[in-house]
Amino acid sequence: SFPTRRSSDLPADVTIECDADSSPAGTGSATATDNCDDAVDVVYDGEVRTDGICTDTYTLTRTWSATDD
Repeated sequence: SFPTRRSSDLPADVTIECDADSSPAGTGSATATDNCDDAVDVVYDGEVRTDGICTDTYTLTRTWSATDD
């Protein structure tokens, strides 16, 4: 079966200060489940940075992959 994707499986959007931890460990990671068991591997695939209109502002868009056994 394929992992089920729900919005509750994804970290919420957050706004952080410049000196805060912006890593996935600091802002949240994705999770996944399926209907058969809990053996779903979730891998962080990276991020894309999009600069904002103000100095030192940007948006990070992160991607995770979930693989079921």
